[in-house]
Amino acid sequence: MQILIATDGNLDAGLTAEMAVRLFEEGDVITLATVVEVPRTLLTELRGFFRTPPPQADIDEDHEYVGQPTAGTLTSNWPGDDAMIARYVDDQKRKRTTAVQQALESRGITPTVVAKESDSPAVTVLELTTEIDADVLIIGTHGRGRFEGLLGSTGTKLARLAPCTVILVR
Repeated sequence: MQILIATDGNLDAGLTAEMAVRLFEEGDVITLATVVEVPRTLLTELRGFFRTPPPQADIDEDHEYVGQPTAGTLTSNWPGDDAMIARYVDDQKRKRTTAVQQALESRGITPTVVAKESDSPAVTVLELTTEIDADVLIIGTHGRGRFEGLLGSTGTKLARLAPCTVILVR
């Protein structure tokens, strides 16, 4: 069985691990995933931190996302946009998944941990369920959405559209 646990960092680690343990049998695979939305203004802020003359390296400025630089040039120690985004996504993955990962590992289950960058968490989790052919999707009932009751949350979308059984953890 393929079990997918999707979290934005708000899942109760203990309850989630207990639910997964009940479902888990030898040979099953648990994937623990999070979807990270990368604010493009992050790059502008980070560039501001690294900005000092003179230029030492060619840098991908991603003008189409954040506009032209306003002052100065980037030093050679600027790691580049792709590296900064990868670092941000990795940091968010650790923050959001560590508690559940540790709770699973303390119960003898080692999950595969995945982070995807996307501006649509629901669509990305749905794609991941198909990609890994998940039999069960475990998600939380409350997330980071601001308009949960008014516009519908990611959890609601996943519960309605997932191609597999969905278990909600509260």
